Amino acid sequence: MLHIHGYFDDNKLDLFRVSVGGKWRNWNYLVGGAYVDFAQTSDERRLHQYLIKSFHFENSISTSLRLGLEQRRFIEDDVLNFRGRLRGQLNSPLVSRFGIAAYDELFIALNGPNRFHQGLNENRLGFGLRYKSELFEVLLYRTFAYLKGLKSEANQNWIQLFTQFSF
Repeated sequence: MLHIHGYFDDNKLDLFRVSVGGKWRNWNYLVGGAYVDFAQTSDERRLHQYLIKSFHFENSISTSLRLGLEQRRFIEDDVLNFRGRLRGQLNSPLVSRFGIAAYDELFIALNGPNRFHQGLNENRLGFGLRYKSELFEVLLYRTFAYLKGLKSEANQNWIQLFTQFSF
């Protein structure tokens, strides 16, 4: 078990996402599903569709824009919740395959009046380290989030490990 200043003592969730994708005009697309194992509340199943546009500047700095739509269903109820996502990311290489990354992502709840504040209800801002090879990418982020719930607002932060494999 990993203990670094208590960051891994309070595991909030594990997310497992599988996607297939391709190219459409100048955009990449991903379609898939996910399972979210929440530590404190009921688990969630998701379907998702993403459009991703990448920009590269002088073979060094790159940015990406991701537009997404998710259909979310929690195990304990039959309501299908829709959420839009808009994410901008900046990547900068440091040495060889290693670099730094930063992102800002907005979440918009389109429905779900019993579970979510409708409209803009979350904003995540993350900074971290990045490793990218031909077959996979690993990012270790420190993420700060503003969450607007049905009855309250909160600021949270956590460490996020993201891995992505390409076949």
